[in-house]
Amino acid sequence: MSRRKKRHSKSRKKSRKHQDVIFSFLLLVVIAQVIFILYLLPRQTAPKLKEIQSQQQSPPRYSEEVPSVIIESVENAPTQKEQGPAQKSDFSAQTIKTQEKPENSSAQILPKQKSATDVAKEATNANKKATEVKLASSNQNRISTSKKEKADTIKLVKLPVEIVPQVFKAPKIKGKIAIVLDDWGYNASCLSMLKQITQPVTIAVLPNLPYSRRSAFEAKRKNFEVILHLPMEPLSGDYSSWEKDTITTEMDDATIRTIFARQLASIPYAKGVNNHMGSKATSDYRVMKTIFECLKKRKLYFLDSFVTSGSVAKQMARMTKVRFARRDIFLDNEEDPEYISSQLERLKEKAQDNGVAIGIGHARPNTLKVLVKELPRIKKEGYKFVLVSEVLEKY
Repeated sequence: MSRRKKRHSKSRKKSRKHQDVIFSFLLLVVIAQVIFILYLLPRQTAPKLKEIQSQQQSPPRYSEEVPSVIIESVENAPTQKEQGPAQKSDFSAQTIKTQEKPENSSAQILPKQKSATDVAKEATNANKKATEVKLASSNQNRISTSKKEKADTIKLVKLPVEIVPQVFKAPKIKGKIAIVLDDWGYNASCLSMLKQITQPVTIAVLPNLPYSRRSAFEAKRKNFEVILHLPMEPLSGDYSSWEKDTITTEMDDATIRTIFARQLASIPYAKGVNNHMGSKATSDYRVMKTIFECLKKRKLYFLDSFVTSGSVAKQMARMTKVRFARRDIFLDNEEDPEYISSQLERLKEKAQDNGVAIGIGHARPNTLKVLVKELPRIKKEGYKFVLVSEVLEKY
């Protein structure tokens, strides 16, 4: 029994080995098929698929459509094999009869029958004509599209070009000139001539005179600048020629402040102050300090007429930090028009050398006539006329 069991177990083992071998072989076959399907088959079929897709996308070179009438005639046409001797003789007899028809016969003439080759040729010719028509239409479409593209490009070229405005540089200014006209308020005879001046000037009006306020109003109407022409004590001269309430060195500070306030109130639109005479008062340290304190309180500037080299006005301006300017040239120490014109030329030279020049004239007929004539010419030469407030020194 033991031997039988051993044999049986051995046979079982052998059968299991055979099964394992068969299973592994089948597994290898399955793996090989999977590899073939996934990798090798797409590579073989890819070029064929591309050819089929290109054939489907590209239009046929010759149209495969054949007219149904031609197909029917080709199908119904008898071939040589199908034609027997009787048919051939009938066909030849018919042709002979048609050829030998009398001229006066009223019988209907039958059309000549075509062979299969002729019908095939006609079909190919029809196909060729159809393809030619298609090619001609496609060429026309291409030409029209190309024309449209050209038109579009032409339109793009013809777009309006942005025009850049030219920037013109302003001419260089040779210098700034400020002209001051003193002694307004005595009469109204010069006010009509003042209206003829076209360039900006500064008008210095004397206080408490018959035409002081009117002169200030007329100057303001012309957009000229108005300042108070403050009477101050000179070094010499007749006392009787002094203006009313002239500030002297003998007055105390309170009196100077009271007179200054009263005189300033009589001149509307005043932006600053300059001295009328005052060669002695402008040299007095105490008097000038009191006046500059009044100027600073009211935010006014001071124009030094500079009638004496001993003036302390510039020192007081720096100390009190009041805006300040100084006269460069007197225009009309002589009333001769030629002299006034020559002084204007000197004023031009000062402005060209220093950048700024201040000239003082007076409300006199000859002075105003020369200014009316010469100021436009000087402006054309490149000089700019300004108000005194535009050329002040600031401390």
